[in-house]
Amino acid sequence: MTYDDIWKDFANWTDFLENLKKDISSGQIQNYLNVSNALKKLGNTIRSLEKMLDKKDDKTIRRRCDNLKNLIKELQDIVSDSTSKRDSYIKVTNRLDDLIGELNELSELKPAETVQNRKATISAIIISFIMILLFELLVHVGPLSWFKNHPNSYSLQGSIICLIPCVVVGFLKPQWRKWCWGSSVAFVVLILSLV
Repeated sequence: MTYDDIWKDFANWTDFLENLKKDISSGQIQNYLNVSNALKKLGNTIRSLEKMLDKKDDKTIRRRCDNLKNLIKELQDIVSDSTSKRDSYIKVTNRLDDLIGELNELSELKPAETVQNRKATISAIIISFIMILLFELLVHVGPLSWFKNHPNSYSLQGSIICLIPCVVVGFLKPQWRKWCWGSSVAFVVLILSLV
């Protein structure tokens, strides 16, 4: 499960809880057993998110998760105490409002890993672009001018231009490393065969 999956789950949970609150308020739901089961499932989603978080960088999200767990516990206590009472729907709907608000606030936060991942991607693109420009500059102006006279000049340049981003992205994005460096090996073999 990725962060995006969990954030989509939170959006689905918010919609579900909104509908549940409407049903409880209108008197359509008088047995809170399905509310209790839904809260257990929401607790599992929160635990999945907590397992993914970085302990240092995601303190705010951890605090929100703790608040959510406390609200879920309170709501479960209210639901278990009031399975037979009809007038308890006000307490349940108020706690559902709090839970929905907390979920909305949590879904607006972004984990540190997501921000770091975005920065690494942007850095990889910029560094690759700069290195490609430097390579082309060296070929057309600098000491690598023999590339222009080589019979496979365009193929060599194209292969090296493809190799550069694979190496840089593989270095800066560990989760893509296997694919990028595997491609890099293929480009190195191609370059050696063209030389």
